[in-house]
Amino acid sequence: MSVGYNDSMDLKQKFEELVKNRNFKPNLMLGQHFMIDQTAINKMVQTINKNTVVIEIGPGFGQLTSALAVKAGKVIAIEIDNRFRKSLLQIKKKHKNVEIIFGDALLGFFDTLVSKEVKSHKPVRIVSNLPYHVTEPFIKKIVNLTGIRLILTVGKKSGYQLQLTDPSDLNFTQLSYVCRSFYTVKKIADLPKEAFWPVPKTDSVILELIPKKVNSRENVDDFIGQKIIHGQKHGALIKNVLMSAFINLKELGGVAITKNQSRAIVNSLDVSDELLNKSFSQLDNNEVRVLATSITKVELTTANFSSGS
Repeated sequence: MSVGYNDSMDLKQKFEELVKNRNFKPNLMLGQHFMIDQTAINKMVQTINKNTVVIEIGPGFGQLTSALAVKAGKVIAIEIDNRFRKSLLQIKKKHKNVEIIFGDALLGFFDTLVSKEVKSHKPVRIVSNLPYHVTEPFIKKIVNLTGIRLILTVGKKSGYQLQLTDPSDLNFTQLSYVCRSFYTVKKIADLPKEAFWPVPKTDSVILELIPKKVNSRENVDDFIGQKIIHGQKHGALIKNVLMSAFINLKELGGVAITKNQSRAIVNSLDVSDELLNKSFSQLDNNEVRVLATSITKVELTTANFSSGS
């Protein structure tokens, strides 16, 4: 029996036959839980059209890949597990708009690939039934690549954190702050755990992450959040990133703030020196909540933007 996805076969029946005939065992270390609900797959591809380039992370047997191939102009599927090679190459043979890459999407080649596709001037979408354990590192990686809409299935807990925007919520985390700063999050559907094989321990949710356009004074919090998060790439301290961010608020159409004025704003924040002398990646979730709340309370009045030394 072919391990490939069969368009005419019920998904649950397909995986039952895989277990029976091939003795296939998912690699739980890679977080492999396969979507076997056709309605869920339909929801994940509903906004895709022939003008879209889709990069799919973790296609597995290719049930979502096949659905994407029918809707998209081009599909690039990236898979880390070579056991799916035969299945995915069968899909590539059937759908000429599919490209298969075997590798780890968390590695450097992924950035180059995405940047190349963005330069094609076609809408690029990243679509994935993400393994639960890579949700956070993947989101933190992808924010460095601008303007890309994501359609992701994630675990219920991560999904809740990704949708949070209020730092006073005790469930607000580093992941929440990253997502709030870069995306507007839209929930597409809740999924019961029975929509997957093997059945995971938790339910899931399909989310669409829409990149924010940070270009006005109404986007100050997001502008500063993005600067803080980008600053962690170089280990920059929070206090230095904040000073630079306030100075560069002129990019949002404000009057330039001097270095001394920026320092005064940073010193007025209700945060500890210990926090200010860490990089974002070093902050625990409570410190993230304190920082985000304090920034939200900053009043950038006319005095803040007046000329001075």
